[in-house]
Parts: sequence; structure tokens; C-alpha cells
Amino acid sequence: MHSFQWFLYYLEKPFHSPRHKKIKRLANQYAKDNDSYNKTLVEIAGYTGESPDLIKSRYKKLLEKVSSKDYDSLSEKQLNSFYSTTNHYLYELPLWNAGSGRTWALLNYIVPYLKKKKQHKILDFGGGTGDLSIGLVQKGFDVSYVDLNEPAISFAKWRINRQGLKVNFLDGNQLTGKDFDAIVSFDVFEHLKDLPGKINFLASCLKRGGVLIFNIEFSGDGLHLDENKKYQGISMLDSIVRKSGLTFDKKFKDIFFYIKK
Repeated sequence: MHSFQWFLYYLEKPFHSPRHKKIKRLANQYAKDNDSYNKTLVEIAGYTGESPDLIKSRYKKLLEKVSSKDYDSLSEKQLNSFYSTTNHYLYELPLWNAGSGRTWALLNYIVPYLKKKKQHKILDFGGGTGDLSIGLVQKGFDVSYVDLNEPAISFAKWRINRQGLKVNFLDGNQLTGKDFDAIVSFDVFEHLKDLPGKINFLASCLKRGGVLIFNIEFSGDGLHLDENKKYQGISMLDSIVRKSGLTFDKKFKDIFFYIKK
């Protein structure tokens, strides 16, 4: 784990909190000024044909349902089957992102970095309902999207086509042999079985000099696998990423930036 970049991280870390608080405050203000939550609620209603009240009710019931299940006991095949069919993310992700201004914040964290590194061809791995893919395309990047969840994929395609944007929708099996400039993956790693294997695969999809940008959330509801909590220590997480041929470049709060040398 010892490197000059880690030294810089620990040197700069005390200054991260004020910047993080400022971006969160601005993100919340952006969401409020744009009435993002209600606009997204209307958008989902336009897609599903349901009333906004019914959408909120459905989400509440889905949340109760998923929180009561033991996902760690499932095999990877069983878990992927659940993730491919559940409506949970259709109702949760876009409203969560909109209400907190999360996509706005993520773009402010990663776009300056991507532009500085001159990375253009981006994979949004676990792209959910397409919020980040949409934001990246609007910033001028060539974006590919992949996810397991069919309801989320369908909604992402609908809203992207509706806005006249271009995103390359890929199946997970189409990633082998790809050569991306950057892979971004947010709120995904905590859900994955065999996390070292998944990170190693993603590293193989990066060009030399490409970057992997990700976070991992160890707390949260039952959908966050207990088996990944062992990587909560920064040294252990760094170790499995380095074994994939990636080198630490930067960390800001819970967001990691690694480069393929």
C-alpha cells in the first residue's frame, strides 16, 4: 500500500471534509432549485402509467420486502436472478439520486478527473436507471452502460431515448475484450459476490493507462452483502485492487481512483 500517491492522499485528507460538505450542500441545493424529486416522480409515472402516490407506496413495500431477506445465503446464480428481475431499483434509484442531487455531486467529483486524464470512452458498470450515464453523455463523454436489472435497463433506455441521447447499452457478456478509457461503478461493489474476481475482470476491460473509479458502501440494508464487509479496512481493499494490476492514484471520501499501468 505504500506509495507516493497514498502519501499525498493522507496529506490532503484533512482538506477533503470541507470540500465534501460544500459539494453535498450544493448538490442538495441543486436538487431543491430544480425540484428534481418531483420531476423524477412524474417521469417514473409517465413510464409506468402509475400515479405518484402509488409509486411511493410501491417503493415502501419493496423496501420492506428486500430488507427482510438474507442475501448472503444465496448462491451467485440465485442472487443474480433476484437482481435481474426485482422492481426495487426502478422505484428507488432515480428518486434517491434526484432527491439528494447525488448524480450532480458524483459528476463534480469525477468529471474534472476524467478530463484531466483525457479519458473519453467510459463504461458505467451497474448503471441502474441511467442517471450517471445521462450526466456523462451530457458532459461530452462516449458512454457505455451495463446492468443486470431488467426493469432498470428498460427505464434507462426509455428516458435516454426520450432525451435524444446516445448511450451504448451492453450485455455483461459483451464486455470481454473491451478496452475502455475508464470504468465508473457506484453503489455496486457492496452487492457483488466474489468481489476480487469482479474487480479483476473489470481491470481486464481497461486499456493501459485507463482508470477504475468506484465506491463501496459497507453499511446499509440487507442488500449489502456481509461477505464484503471484510474489505472495510482500506489496506485490504487496496490489496485486492492492486492484485488486479491497478495502482492507487487518488481517493476522495469514499471514492477510489485506480490506474492500470
